[in-house]
Formats: sequence, C-alpha cells, structure tokens
Amino acid sequence: MYSRVKSKRLVKVFEGVVGVDIGKYQHVAVAQRWDGNRMKPLVFENNKDGFDRLHTYICESQNSLGIQKMRVAFEPTGHYWKALAEWINRVGFNLEMVQPAHTHKAKELEDNSPGKTDFKDAGVIADLALQGKSRKFIIPEGVFAELRYLTHFRQELVIDLNRHINQLHQVMDNLFPELFSLFNHHIGKGLLNLLQQAAVPEKVLALGQAGIAGLLKRGRTGAKRAEAIMEVACKSVGVKHGKLSLEMKLKHLLKQLELINRQLEQIEKQIKTYLQQIPYTNVILSIPNLGEITLAILLGEMGDLRRYHSAEQIVKLAGLNLYEISSGQQHGKKRISKRGRPLLRQMLYLSCLRMIQAKGRFYIFYQRLVNKGRPKTVAVVAMTCKLLRVMFALVRDNKLFNEEQVGEELISLQVA
Repeated sequence: MYSRVKSKRLVKVFEGVVGVDIGKYQHVAVAQRWDGNRMKPLVFENNKDGFDRLHTYICESQNSLGIQKMRVAFEPTGHYWKALAEWINRVGFNLEMVQPAHTHKAKELEDNSPGKTDFKDAGVIADLALQGKSRKFIIPEGVFAELRYLTHFRQELVIDLNRHINQLHQVMDNLFPELFSLFNHHIGKGLLNLLQQAAVPEKVLALGQAGIAGLLKRGRTGAKRAEAIMEVACKSVGVKHGKLSLEMKLKHLLKQLELINRQLEQIEKQIKTYLQQIPYTNVILSIPNLGEITLAILLGEMGDLRRYHSAEQIVKLAGLNLYEISSGQQHGKKRISKRGRPLLRQMLYLSCLRMIQAKGRFYIFYQRLVNKGRPKTVAVVAMTCKLLRVMFALVRDNKLFNEEQVGEELISLQVA
C-alpha cells in the first residue's frame, strides 16, 4: 500500500517521522506513523544522555508502530538545533527541516485551536513532514562549516565597527565638528593618527602645521590638508565644557576600532586560507568583480555547490524564487519569496551593484532589462539570479568565466 504526497512521488506507508520541537535546555519529540497514529511524546535534555534517550525512543517507536524506516524532522529555532542536528546526522537518520512559517500556519489544523505548546508543535512538525512539506537538510561540513561560522563572525565585527564609527562621529561632532568634513575616509590611518594625538582644536593648534602634516604622512596632499585643518581649528565651534570626558570616550573608541580592524585582518587572512582548500574557488573567482570575501560569504551560506542538482535549488535557498497571489480575473504582482537565507540574498545584491558600477558583461544584462522597462531594483534582483546560475554552471562544467565567449546560455533575457 502507498500514500501520495504533494511532491507527486509515492511513499510507502510504513514510513514514519519523529518531529522534534527545539528548545534551549530541553527538546520534545513525537513519533508519528503515516496514518496519524502517534507515540507518547518524549521530553529530553540537550546533552549526550538526552540524545541517547532520543535514540532509544526512535528505535522503540519503530517497533511499536511497525515502521521500518524513520525520519527525523525539526523546526530550526535560533542556534539551539545545531548540536542535535549534527548528532542525528552522525547516527544515520535522515534529517529534514520544516519551515517555522509552515508550523505556525498549520497548528490550528491540528486541534482547531490557535493554542501553542511544545508537544503540539512536535506533532505538527511530524505531520507536515509526512505530508511531504519538509525538505532534506544537509549540515555544512569541513571547510564550508568553517566558512559559515567565520563569515558570520566577520559580519558581527563589521556591525560593531560601524557602530563604533557612528559613536566616533558623535563625539567629534561635539569636540571638533569641522574636522571630518576635510576627510573623505573617516577611519583612514592619517585621521586616526591625528585623533590619537590631538582631537580638540587647542591641541591641534599646539601641534602646528608641520606636526599635523607629519601625522597625516601624505606628502603635498598632507601639507595642504594640514593647512586647512589649522584654519578650521582657529574658528572651531567645538564645545568648551565636558571635553575631558568626551576625550576619554574618544580614546576608548579609537582602541576599539584598532582592535576590530586587527581582528578583521586576521579573519580575512584565515578566510582566504580556507578558500584555497576548495577546488573550484578559482573557477568562481574568474567572474569579474567578485571578491574573495564575498565568495566566502556566499559559499558559507550555500555550502558545497556540487551537492545541488540545479541552479533553481540555490535560487530558492536565497529566497529569490518568484510568487504571485492571483484569483479569478485578478492577477497579482510577482515578488520574490524571501523565504531563504537573508545574508546570502544581501551579499548577492551587493555583488551585483558592484558589477553594475564596473560596467562589465553582467552590466549589459542589467542595462538591457532596464531598457525594456524593468524597474532598476527588479533588474538587479534578476541579475542576482543570473549570477547564481552562472556560478552553478561554471562549477558544474569546471570552466573559467570567459567574457568574450559568454553566449546566450549564460547571459540571456529570459526572466520570469
């Protein structure tokens, strides 16, 4: 006997699913058979003993429910699922993921109630997985796992860096508001050297034009800028009261900026080391205006490109697949689903903006879409999908990107 699921494939009815609701200290598991028959829920701890109890529960469920094959499905909650997912993968059970949005919408179908409990959620997860509304979950391993964690750490440092730069602006807008208007790069070495020595107009004037130029270290440009700094320092409207406290805060911010920049340098060096261990790095980097750090973030989010069967799987992972809401004679506007990895989507978008500025081969694709009346944002999103398809094709065929030989297979105007 067989049961038909949404994916239009036949699944033997003796299959079952253990749905797991993830918590910080404890998880809840519910085993369910194809016909809706369930085992009593199991509450187990997020440790080795708890995982062993889950393993025993799965084996007992197979015997009690008469199931030969058992899958494990879960809903990712924060970061608490990662240790359990790795353990499930090691012991050999098939691991699947159910989207939190699906669980949220399906919970009322369970008992005609909007109520939410861990036991109910575990049952809903198991039921959705049996209906074919889950997807296989592949845990990143090896260098791809290292890249994911390392690039996430880098993103956190970049956020911290921007926060400290904003605080630096706030302090200098009080102490010496005219200074930053003379610099294009507000965390350049020359400016930071000057702030370390003299951050208020009085100290700047005490340094003199030669002293300022020596800190800036930019030859004639530094001499001209030093003269301009002296001029604005003479007429500065910086605050006169509370300067000692503001200078103390400034020194702290400068130390933090120095530390973060040093950490970023170390991280980016390690990222490049990991990229060298991936056999097709040079193939993807042959795409013009695609940098190593950007590639590391993309691979950290996507994992090994060789495990995908088609480029559309990656497009869907990024949440760039299209959907519309239509009914009868009314047709809705097509939008991207955004049901994917936000960092992957963000980095693809920023990469395409850089490629547009460089006006390379991808710019031609973008410009032709704009000329056909597509809004610029829509054209950039279409370009991100095209970039993913090009990356997938290059890795699949193990070929370098050749701008002169790129044909309609890679750069075309077929946009959904």
